[in-house]
Amino acid sequence: MTAVSTEVERFWAECRRVRPDLATAEFRVRRFGSTPEGCRNLLNLIRAGEKTATFSLLWELEASGNPLPKRGDCFVVTDFDGVPGCAIRMINVSSVPYREVSAEQTRHEGPAAREVEAWRQVHWQHWATSLQRISRKPNEDMIVVFQHFEVLHSA
Repeated sequence: MTAVSTEVERFWAECRRVRPDLATAEFRVRRFGSTPEGCRNLLNLIRAGEKTATFSLLWELEASGNPLPKRGDCFVVTDFDGVPGCAIRMINVSSVPYREVSAEQTRHEGPAAREVEAWRQVHWQHWATSLQRISRKPNEDMIVVFQHFEVLHSA
């Protein structure tokens, strides 16, 4: 997760103004992607409604020290530089072994990863690299946390 900046605080205040149902909601900050271009592309897909879910590895979530996402959690999604782009709320969070990720889940991904095999290829490659930071290697039994979300407000 990313730190809360003044700009993010202002954006969340705007979200609460236009969405009174968020008056008492707490939020965290996150970004999607690991490069400026990747973050920008994923944020644009989310804001356009083309990407309505994400997948994380339980190992990485646990290693981060942040609370695991759960239904109802709100996030301000930023670009690579921390500029807020939208607010989202988790509407479903579930865990499944990598080998059991389904077409029902991947259909909520961005266009390039909606088919299960395309999703597997993209994510296996990504996780093979990212897991090195926590001295792990991907395997078919690793637990994937599926997070289906809705966009609450866009910048």
